[in-house]
Amino acid sequence: MKITSLDKIDKIEVTMEGARDVWKQIPISGNDGSPVFSFRVFTIEGNGYTPYHTHPFEHCT
Repeated sequence: MKITSLDKIDKIEVTMEGARDVWKQIPISGNDGSPVFSFRVFTIEGNGYTPYHTHPFEHCT
């Protein structure tokens, strides 16, 4: 089991067209031995936003 803090996870700027002031962190991914499941944390700053979009895979928000 992996135990971590978001303070230790790199913040990656979201560069998706139409996104502004959004950051992504990935505390659990294939790099952690999870080949199918990944856990992502998005931080949207006060004036930030993302465009409406869909995914061709299961997605939980």
